[in-house]
Amino acid sequence: MRSRKQHLSLYVLPLLIGSVGTLFLGRIAIIEIIALLWFLFFGGLKELPLLFRRDCAFAGLFYLSSLGLLLSDLINSTPIETMVKGVGAYFLFPTTLLFLIKFFDRNQLWLLLLTSSITSTFNSEVVAEFGLTQESFKFGFSSALVLIVLSISLLLIRFLSRFNNVRMVALISALSITALAFWGNLRLVALCAVVALVVDQACSFTPLRRLILKSRRKMARLLFFLIAFPLLLVSISLIATQLFGFFLNLFSFDFLSQDALDKTLSQSSGSLGVLFGGRSEIFSSYLAWIERPLFGWGSWAADPNDTFNLAGKILMRDIGYDLDIDGIINHFDRVGTYGLIPTHSALLSALVWGGIIGFFPLYIVICQLTINLLESGALKVGYCYPFVFVHVLCLWTLLFSPFGYSNRLSVALLMAVAVAHFRSLERSKSSLPLLQRNPRYTPNSLV
Repeated sequence: MRSRKQHLSLYVLPLLIGSVGTLFLGRIAIIEIIALLWFLFFGGLKELPLLFRRDCAFAGLFYLSSLGLLLSDLINSTPIETMVKGVGAYFLFPTTLLFLIKFFDRNQLWLLLLTSSITSTFNSEVVAEFGLTQESFKFGFSSALVLIVLSISLLLIRFLSRFNNVRMVALISALSITALAFWGNLRLVALCAVVALVVDQACSFTPLRRLILKSRRKMARLLFFLIAFPLLLVSISLIATQLFGFFLNLFSFDFLSQDALDKTLSQSSGSLGVLFGGRSEIFSSYLAWIERPLFGWGSWAADPNDTFNLAGKILMRDIGYDLDIDGIINHFDRVGTYGLIPTHSALLSALVWGGIIGFFPLYIVICQLTINLLESGALKVGYCYPFVFVHVLCLWTLLFSPFGYSNRLSVALLMAVAVAHFRSLERSKSSLPLLQRNPRYTPNSLV
């Protein structure tokens, strides 16, 4: 048994790295520099096979996407400094992830993620200008506040016996995050909270749990997800649209910002639902990709006249979304062009920059990460909602959020927590029948 002093010392390093290691030197975080040095010079390369395992979502395939981008850059004669930024991002990400899951367990990674989010809040220019207000929630302190809410729920389950109803605590946590998200006009967090609650609760029901856990043909299941994943996204989008319309007709949402309501109504108007209504980059990326499907356009692909940007919005309008194309054109004329093919995500960047060669390895990672999410819902022991939420948020970020230098580290931390959580449940799989008979036993709770 570890002494209390030894036990507490395990969390000193995560606190230190969360507060200092996530600061940036130029466009590379200190923790990324440490991870790169460890990988190249201190034995990290020997640990590389870990990232090519199923329980790590085959995250090592990021390196293959990086090679695909490098090939695309060479074919497209991309300038060397641009090449380094594009290829380097897809190399640094798995290297940082490998370092995190090698040296930290799930609870340490949670503390590291929480600390880094709080540190980012103090360093946020938006928070410095507006304070902790509704206006600064979205781009200021939303991550820290949501993680604090989830951390409080973990501590309640761990230390207060009266809070032993994990289903109720998960529901309260999801409702709290959803209310915060709509108050701060950050609807994607509300969607992630609801999806995480559905996965956390539905996958624990016996019939669905058996269906998920008894499937022995792992590669066949992955192949199924590779084909069905786009349909899954569209289904979630359409269901979310219908649910929003249903609740809007039943309740008054006076506490929500009018901007959030107007945007949601506008983005729900198209045939693919609300999930795609706020992401014109999906359509712009698709149109750019079909012109150069094999090798893509190279890193940070240029679009000086906003040709694909505008074409993507026109395509959205054509499938039913409420867009003022004339107003968009006037906006381009007034503020100038963006200059790059809009992608706004790690996956879409790989598709446009590297073509199918850069895209497909990363697509496998995302599909396996989704499978791991469902398995973690089926394998869960005790209260796991916070970790499931982080898993869902990681998937969302890879699919729909930008992969710039600051966001790259955040995604690495999210994915590290998701991977560590799944691996901890996998290790306890052999004792699952015993744990099912004692649902209050929660060895995976935050200590």
